[in-house]
Amino acid sequence: MNMMLDAGFMERVPEEELHVHTGGLWYLSHHGVYHKEKDNELSNETVEYRLTVHVFGAVSSPTVANFALRKVSEDHDMSDQCKAAMNENFYVDDLLLSTNDASEAEILLRQMWETSREKRLY
Repeated sequence: MNMMLDAGFMERVPEEELHVHTGGLWYLSHHGVYHKEKDNELSNETVEYRLTVHVFGAVSSPTVANFALRKVSEDHDMSDQCKAAMNENFYVDDLLLSTNDASEAEILLRQMWETSREKRLY
């Protein structure tokens, strides 16, 4: 869990948001794993965390990936050709694209890569 917290993939739910219900809630049950030869310091406090990224391998992953790509292409300043490639040439995280020459492909890929990194689509 510490690795996911440090990487920013999840965060502790602030106290003031614990009892606010603005829609459906989805819970991933998580349980501790204890080793018989290590100290197991248990706390009676239940702590709620939330993911800040999408769960890889979920049934909805292809839909979420395509939605995210389309949303980024709508909101981000990029060439029409790059927007078209992001909207029409991806399936989940696979890009199938042909261009007239290598330099055109390089420009498109660089623009998509930079946009994806900026929007944390990795």
